[in-house]
Amino acid sequence: MKRTNEIPALLHRLQSLTGTDLSDSEATLVQAYQAKEKNRGSLIIRILMIAGGFLAMVFLLACLAVFGLFDSEGSIIVLGILFTIAGLVIVQAKHLLVDTIAATAFMAGLILIGTGVAINNVSLTQVCLLMTITGLVCLVITNNSVLAFIAALTATGCVYFIFPASTNFVALFVTRAVLAWLFTLLITHEARVITLHPKMAMLYRPVCLAMTCSLLVGYFAGWFQEFHHLHKYIHYIEPVAIIAAILYAIVPVLKRFGMTSRQATWKALTAAALLLIPTVFVPGVPVALLVLLLSFGWRYAAGIVLGIAALIYYICQYYYDLQLSLLMKAWLLLLPGALLIGLYFALHQHFQRDEKI
Repeated sequence: MKRTNEIPALLHRLQSLTGTDLSDSEATLVQAYQAKEKNRGSLIIRILMIAGGFLAMVFLLACLAVFGLFDSEGSIIVLGILFTIAGLVIVQAKHLLVDTIAATAFMAGLILIGTGVAINNVSLTQVCLLMTITGLVCLVITNNSVLAFIAALTATGCVYFIFPASTNFVALFVTRAVLAWLFTLLITHEARVITLHPKMAMLYRPVCLAMTCSLLVGYFAGWFQEFHHLHKYIHYIEPVAIIAAILYAIVPVLKRFGMTSRQATWKALTAAALLLIPTVFVPGVPVALLVLLLSFGWRYAAGIVLGIAALIYYICQYYYDLQLSLLMKAWLLLLPGALLIGLYFALHQHFQRDEKI
């Protein structure tokens, strides 16, 4: 719906299809839609205010450090806990400025907790595990979408550093594959997830965005390449699992666009499998394609932007790391481009044929 005046027509159509009286729901839907548009319009302002508030909080913490407040590890942890609790409490005011202050205090609190524990002779694995648990607990407690995003990002982001710190590389590959499948199931079962509990409707978008950022950013660091050299075949578990998730997600995406023919579905799956086989050697590319597919199918603008940026980065990184001549690299770029153009024309003709019917 682009305008609120489309709500009565939509309710009338739903009422004619279901036979249920929905006239009492019009005022509630209009109010909810107007609130959503208001929040959407202030999102950029909120992000800028959070960034400015966080810089101010860093400056305040630097001043406190100069005065010797952080001389002991215990004081850092205590102050971090106080900041975190303050952020969770004052966010209940439901005001933009108060929300910004709460998000800033919440971020600073999590950073202080992690820093205080890390400098207290605790292993990185234990620190990451503690921050993951802290993020999950805060995610359950909070009723604010911004704090939910920060908590979910903390929980999912720290998972990537638990296993490298303990040199359990196989568990790292399996965990990242599991996170990719959880993200796939979360998106493809959107309607079922948001109806599980009233709070899930609020947590759904922040958690999806946090998982998107974690999945994509988790591959930007170059340290994962060292693990691939250490485990020549085991690391293929991860890209194979992600490719399987892509093939799984293709079916509901095709249904959302009206392609219900079994023959067309099998053709699409076969073509996708053939195109995805070379990406086994570039684990970041399947992840970016998975995010792009799910974001396009369920119309998540942020996921599309992040997925395109990540895909360009991973392809450029793989192109740069190839130990081949420039001519061979040019052919390697030309062949996928030709395949994608052919796929585009095939899909375009299919949709044109459906429109004529």
